Formats: sequence, C-alpha cells, structure tokens
Amino acid sequence: MDVQGMTVKATGREARALGVTEKTIRAYGTNVRYLEAGHGPPLVLIHGIGESASCWSANLEALAAHFHIYAPDVVGWGRTPPSDQHDYTMASYARFNLAFMDAIGLARANIIGWSLGGASALWAALAEPDRFERVMLIDSAGLGAEVHWLFRVLQVPGLGELVLAPHTAAAYLRYKYLFTRQRATVTREYLDEAIRDTRYAWHRQTVFRTLRAHSPLWRGQRDIDVHERLHELPMPVHILWGREDAVIPCKHGERAVTRLQQGELTIFEDCGHMPMLEYQQRFNELAIRFFRG
Repeated sequence: MDVQGMTVKATGREARALGVTEKTIRAYGTNVRYLEAGHGPPLVLIHGIGESASCWSANLEALAAHFHIYAPDVVGWGRTPPSDQHDYTMASYARFNLAFMDAIGLARANIIGWSLGGASALWAALAEPDRFERVMLIDSAGLGAEVHWLFRVLQVPGLGELVLAPHTAAAYLRYKYLFTRQRATVTREYLDEAIRDTRYAWHRQTVFRTLRAHSPLWRGQRDIDVHERLHELPMPVHILWGREDAVIPCKHGERAVTRLQQGELTIFEDCGHMPMLEYQQRFNELAIRFFRG
C-alpha cells in the first residue's frame, strides 16, 4: 500500500477522537484522503453528496472503540481530487468503494453509507456481495424516485451553479437546515469543518457532474433505484431513517426493508436527513449493536 499518514492535530471534533489519523492513499486513479481510527472488525463509512469524511465527526470516537474505522473523502469530494477513471455514475461510485477497500487491504468489511453514499454502498454490495459482512444504510438514495426539488434544480446547467454560488457559512447553514430537524446539532464547529473540506473547486463541480450523470430532473432517482434488486443481498442490512427527512422520504426505507433477505428498519422520530448527527449517541449505540451482531 502506498500510504502517507499523519496524526491529526487537535482541531475540530474529528481530531479529538482518540487515535484518529488522517491519511492519503492512491486508489481509483487519485489520491484519496481518509480518516482512520480504532481496532477491531473493519468498518468503512461512506458520506453523502456535497460532503466529506468530516460528516462523521460526531461518531468516530464511539465507533472506533469497537471497530477499525476507515472514512474516505469519496472521489471528487472534500480533499480527494477527481479521477480520470470516474464518470460520476453510481456504478463508478461503487467501483470507487471497492477500489478504496482494495487499496487499504480489505478483502471484506462492514460498511455504512449515508444518502448518496448509501446508494453507492448498495451498488457495491450488489456487485460483490462476498466482500461485505453487514451493511447499514442511512436515509439512503437509490431506493425510490422521489427527492427534494433542490436536487432537481441543481441538475439544470446554469441554474444549479447560480443556486450554489454563495460559498459562505450562512449559505452552508441554510443547506444544512434543509438536511436536519434537530438544527441545534449543526454547530459552528461542525460548519467550520464542513466548509474547510468543501472549499476545493472540484468539490462543487462534482455536485453538478454527479446529478447530471443520472436521470433528467423529471425522473428523480429512477436511474439509480435498485429496490427491485434488494432481495439479492445475502448479508444483514439495517436501514435507518429520519421520520421527517425532507430530502428523501422515509417511505423509501419502509418499502425497502420488506424486500431484504435479512433486513431491519429503525426510524428516528423528529429527525431529518442526518440521524448520525441529530441523534449522535442513539445512532452510535445502534450501529455498534448491529455491527457486533
């Protein structure tokens, strides 16, 4: 493995998690930045659209007490530059997940995918099911057509760029308020970390290229919807959703669990699109129980 690593300095919640290191590894034709922590069974964390590994800052310490955590900035997001191998389709995001696992030496692992990361985790598990012990999906894309109208607007060339033009703390806060019901959990510290990791020019372009690589805006998520194939997954799959998710409706999870061979569903009431942030302790306890079997 070609890995460059450093111990993260004590700035921000992710850095305060005991033993968290920030590393870079060559995978999928780019230099992938990722956070690593803990010991035990491997657990890969895949973030959602417009995000980075920092979205797990409230969870790293608790999960690292039980698992060996790997949380990458997915190709084109955060501090991981784009790759000529990546065409922004969901199949390509799934290939990135598998290539990242190859690069860090994981033949088999547990995985958590949130939002877009849930869809890419699903696609990876469907492509190579033997590589995944257990899967957790958090408010996952890819389980139905409906999605918030903002993501359809962002698909329109010119209009999408105009909507995302202000890259300020206030603009990012409005974006996060769309995602959350428990808005007090979106602290200034959390915002600072998120803005730091999304300031790169490629990050914003990846938003547009990802959305525009898929369905026309009137089709929603239909091109990445795999709920008809969920019965193919042999491993335990836990679906978690926020009841008041305004981005992707909770009914997607309620329908999906009925198609799984070994499916579980947990719904957090009075919760939006980010259960791992809005109800941190409850999420951490749920994930630990599930992945410990």
